Amino acid sequence: MSRVDIIMSTYNGEKYLREQIDSILTCNHQNIVLHVFDDGSSDETIQILKEYKHRYENNLHFYKNHRNLGVTKNFLNGIKTVMENFEEAKYFMCCDQDDVWHADKVSKTLKRMEQMEKRYGVDQPLLVFTDTVIVDENLNEISESFFKTQHFNLNKIDLAHLLMENKCIGCTIMINRAFEYYLSQTPNAARYHDWWMALIAAAFGHISYLPKATLDYRQHSANVVGSINFPSYVRKRMSSIKDQKLTLAKNRDQAEEFLHFFHEDLQRHQKSIVEEYLKMFQSNFIKRRYIAINRGYLKSGIVRNCGLMLIL
Repeated sequence: MSRVDIIMSTYNGEKYLREQIDSILTCNHQNIVLHVFDDGSSDETIQILKEYKHRYENNLHFYKNHRNLGVTKNFLNGIKTVMENFEEAKYFMCCDQDDVWHADKVSKTLKRMEQMEKRYGVDQPLLVFTDTVIVDENLNEISESFFKTQHFNLNKIDLAHLLMENKCIGCTIMINRAFEYYLSQTPNAARYHDWWMALIAAAFGHISYLPKATLDYRQHSANVVGSINFPSYVRKRMSSIKDQKLTLAKNRDQAEEFLHFFHEDLQRHQKSIVEEYLKMFQSNFIKRRYIAINRGYLKSGIVRNCGLMLIL
């Protein structure tokens, strides 16, 4: 049975942490190791982790950061640390502190990953992501599908589209060992850890969506990144054009750092996609929109893309 290493980021997560860890360590895939990277908690999180470390000595490791890194760097540094220190680890998953994993989450995702490796080999970075059930803080179902609620186009997971919009939810993804080379440097401009890894997989390997909800994605006031329904998403975007322009600038910064990191590794076609994306922001009003449409630097659906054309 293949080993799966799970990287969890914690920060003042005492309220839901036990429930999440229990759901992971009692899943139907028996060969898992949970690595918890705490980012400076001041509540009972560390004490809870010590309790679980005592109970699951061989299956749980936890680390305390010397300084607060923020969720993106905490995950990326965590994955890098596990890859460097556990050579036997082949598959890696990311985990939030407040969700509840379904019993078959690891096994179902691993099955798809192994299918991808048979098709593409083990030397390319491969990423699998799934759907989630959206629940409230008491685990009452809000929606059976995150992606149905958000109206994402999951057929558009190529590099051009991912430069503009991420679709890979971090708490659902699995990556393989081939990512190690591409994660040797920690970016400063990455929007989120899952987005950065999605770009890597799109540029150098492959991404596969498994259309199954594999966890309960808990929504509460302390979420760093949560889910809102689509009408609320539209109202939020329309109410603050300035913020949307800032977000677009952050997307550009992420692409610029991605090109800087992997300039020598990208094939000509892939390099051209990133370079044209960056040049787009230097073009005039009409040409920016022409390039976005012509090269596929777009979001999901008419509503999102109308908004993009407004702020680009």
